[in-house]
Amino acid sequence: MKNLFLFLFIWASLSSCASMLNPKFQKVEIQTNSSDAKVNVDNEYKGKGRVVLEDAQVQKLLDQQPVLAPAFESLSIQTPDVLVKDVESALQASVTIQHDKGHGRGLVISPEGFLITNYNVVAGHETVEVILHDKTKHEARVTRVNEEADLALLKVDTQFDATFVLPTDKHYRVGQEVFSIGTPTSVELGQTVSKGIISGLRQHDALDWLQTDVSINFGNSGGPLIDDQGRLIGIVNSKVIGFGVEGIAFAIPASEVFSLLGVSY
Repeated sequence: MKNLFLFLFIWASLSSCASMLNPKFQKVEIQTNSSDAKVNVDNEYKGKGRVVLEDAQVQKLLDQQPVLAPAFESLSIQTPDVLVKDVESALQASVTIQHDKGHGRGLVISPEGFLITNYNVVAGHETVEVILHDKTKHEARVTRVNEEADLALLKVDTQFDATFVLPTDKHYRVGQEVFSIGTPTSVELGQTVSKGIISGLRQHDALDWLQTDVSINFGNSGGPLIDDQGRLIGIVNSKVIGFGVEGIAFAIPASEVFSLLGVSY
């Protein structure tokens, strides 16, 4: 990783695009939130024809995002009886979450209807609409949130067959092939599968943030990042955007959800 360089090509001659010349973190929850930037790269890079971000500079983006674990009472949820076993069955355990301001993604983690998503997907809402794989719609209650870690726990009153299981260990590595399941841009594009690799591991507040080059777009936030056996690896969270920037996205490791939301099987 010491020799890892992320080349961000920026055309300084396009003065009309000045607002896009600084790579920055962008939440990817809904199409309408394009101004919700998290972090800007130092202004010293603005206006240069080509910018090279070294490993430490990409890490700096993460270091400016606080991750705290609120004090939750432990919540025990039902252990899945039938687990997702491949990408196809992972689609059945993935949902679209929508409300009056847009849409995002979520994933089922227990047969009795507990779901995980990003906090930014449900912020300001006590209930949201969930669209399942079979296109049926259900109301889901927001039962627990960790705003700083950008995670939320939802409950829908229906039973699920195959579900994801939150892992207790970190079964991933740099270079590993991964898939994301999202609803990019439009609800009509639900259950879109994208493929990539884990590009790197980033440390922040004792968490291993997963860097990936999987294609991430608005509407993907809160969706699963999985391996080729359908095992849950992470929850899609954010990406770096900027003129000419491609393939720098981040996911929250799924193994951290236990502590960050206070749930257990």
